[in-house]
Formats: sequence, C-alpha cells, structure tokens
Amino acid sequence: MGGCPGRGRRTAGEPRRGAADTRRTVRAGPARVSAEPPERGFAALKAAAGVAATTLAAVLERTGEIGLRRALGARRRHVSAQFLAESGALGGLVGTSLGAVTVVTVAAVRDWTPVVHPGTVAAAPVIGLLTDVVAGLHPSWRASTIEPAESLRR
Repeated sequence: MGGCPGRGRRTAGEPRRGAADTRRTVRAGPARVSAEPPERGFAALKAAAGVAATTLAAVLERTGEIGLRRALGARRRHVSAQFLAESGALGGLVGTSLGAVTVVTVAAVRDWTPVVHPGTVAAAPVIGLLTDVVAGLHPSWRASTIEPAESLRR
C-alpha cells in the first residue's frame, strides 16, 4: 500500500486530492497566487463592514442636511433611498467596475494575458451592488428616522 498511486496513500510529491483540498491556484503573471475559499468570504464580510461604517459616518456627518430635507417635505423613504443608492451605486457598481478595468489595464501595460473568466467580470458589479445595498440598510434606516426639528437644532 505504501506510496502507490491510487491505493489510498500518496507519495511526497503527489498533490492531495478529494474534498479536503479546496485550494485554487491561479496563474497571475510570473507568480502563482493561491487563495482559500473561506478567506475570500472573510474579505467580502470585511468589505461589507467597511461600507456600512462609511455609510453610517456619512449619515452622522450629514444630519443637518437630512433634517433640512425632511423639514422641506422629504419622506423617510426618500432619505432611505438616497443613502441606499449612494452605498450601492458608488461601492458596488463603480468600485468593482474600476477593479475589473484596472486588472485588464495592468495586464495590457505589462504585456500579460489577463486570465479572467467573463462570468466573473459580469458578476462582480452585481455581487458588489447587492453586498453594498445590504450593508447600507442599517445606516439608511437610521438616516430616515432622524427627526427634522431635532437635527436642525444641532
């Protein structure tokens, strides 16, 4: 049994096979980049937390503006929609689109062949948009609950 391929054990140089090995290796120029799938999920959660924190900071800084809009007749749903659109459009669509363009531009400048699946390029802005809209739900709700009279006194 010891070391024969296909008999249950692997030799020192033979790669691991099966469900336990989930590592993906991607050729990126002269070097190889390897990423574990759980690390990518953690990065997405970290990015969503960053979007939520930035949107919440924008809400807190613009309390006077929000109060003025509410005093002039804007409804809660208008204020909430404004902050959801800002977090989703700026972070989700513009950010991921710029990322895809940057990858292709760097590859062209370095005379590399960009190895990016077209499905990934098409899905990235959509996934970014959904992630950022979900991350912006709490800050947009908080902005919509600001009372006009109280915010104008500050």
